Amino acid sequence: MAATVPGSPTQSPVKRLAWLWPAQAFLDDLILIYPVYAIMMQEAGISGVELSGLFIVWSLAALLFEIPSGVIGDRLNRKLYIGFGALVSGSGYLVWLFWPTLPGFALGFVLWSLGGAIRSGTLEALLFDCLKAQGQAARFSRYYGRGVAASGAGVVLAMALGGLAATEGYTLPLLLSALAPAASSLLIFAIPAFAIPAPDSKVSTALQEADPQETGVEAGGLSATFRAALEDMRGHSGGDRHLLRIATMGVFLVGVPQVLDEYVGLLLDETGNLTLAEIGVLYGISAGAFALGGGLGHRLDGFSLRQLAVTGGGAHILLAAVLTGSPYLMSLALTIYFLVLGAVSVALTSALQHAITSTARATVMSLMSAGLEAWGVVLYLLIGVLADLLDWHSAVTWIGLLSVFIGAAFAARTSLNIRNL
Repeated sequence: MAATVPGSPTQSPVKRLAWLWPAQAFLDDLILIYPVYAIMMQEAGISGVELSGLFIVWSLAALLFEIPSGVIGDRLNRKLYIGFGALVSGSGYLVWLFWPTLPGFALGFVLWSLGGAIRSGTLEALLFDCLKAQGQAARFSRYYGRGVAASGAGVVLAMALGGLAATEGYTLPLLLSALAPAASSLLIFAIPAFAIPAPDSKVSTALQEADPQETGVEAGGLSATFRAALEDMRGHSGGDRHLLRIATMGVFLVGVPQVLDEYVGLLLDETGNLTLAEIGVLYGISAGAFALGGGLGHRLDGFSLRQLAVTGGGAHILLAAVLTGSPYLMSLALTIYFLVLGAVSVALTSALQHAITSTARATVMSLMSAGLEAWGVVLYLLIGVLADLLDWHSAVTWIGLLSVFIGAAFAARTSLNIRNL
């Protein structure tokens, strides 16, 4: 009997997803301009204040686009919508290539945010519904975690290759960065189409889903989709609010490592004992740890929400190690911290997907992502103020202690077993 070729029509949809999903995630984050774009902008005459302003534009644009893009993702052909998002992101890098000025860089960041917002929520919804259609929804955390790990691998490789590619100028890394998300979406289109059974929805009998890969939510308008997501969050006319609890935990616990990742280099540099090359290596290890944790996240599927709260909140105690002043002890603690939170992040995302009962799956995910963006802004401000008053090490330690208390508060208020969803 002839062997089945990966991606061939005879290969089962679930097996095709097993390699298509991590492959598209890897390509989507293979953005070679990422490690050098700040340097590129400074060489183009952008000042430090202007660069900070561009970062603010980037964050605010992401917050602005997140929820509307999720609602639209529940209304349209999800694969085509994701492909459109790839073109939007890629066009941002081309804007930087052909218009290297302050307005051009700002426009590029806006397009980058819009493309990311389009994929955010819609991707997870597509994966869950594909697995659900095959009776394999329980495998979501495993497949999603593989995507997180592959995404991290793409970031690490981009950081390694981006500097090399930029030695002859920024044209090549910008062009390759524009092509990477487009290549990722080609793999999304290769995901097999199959019908999705109508979900158990207590929200609205008018919202019936035939195939969300092709048409998203069939009936109703954008406002109906948004109301369905809000009703799901509220717990259906005052009922249980498992979905809201999971989303809130995801925001307050997972949001911290996503923000702290931006400060690892500053923490290591503040010790004064490391070269830039050593900082780069240790920084890369911490980034890889979060990706590896994501790949292991399915091992937490049996945890209750209380156990996830204890695990995620308790891991923040490790941030106290930054006060030791030892760069290697600090790096070890941060590596374990990012590893644990990477796993918790995937487990909470999986729990959220299983808790969604409406057809507005992408909208619910976008609501959580918007919460992450908002909490991230608060954390950036807190860390900045504390660093000015104290130092980077103390600022991170205080944020860690705050997160321990937040985790304890969640643990005290819920004991939901995710397997019961």
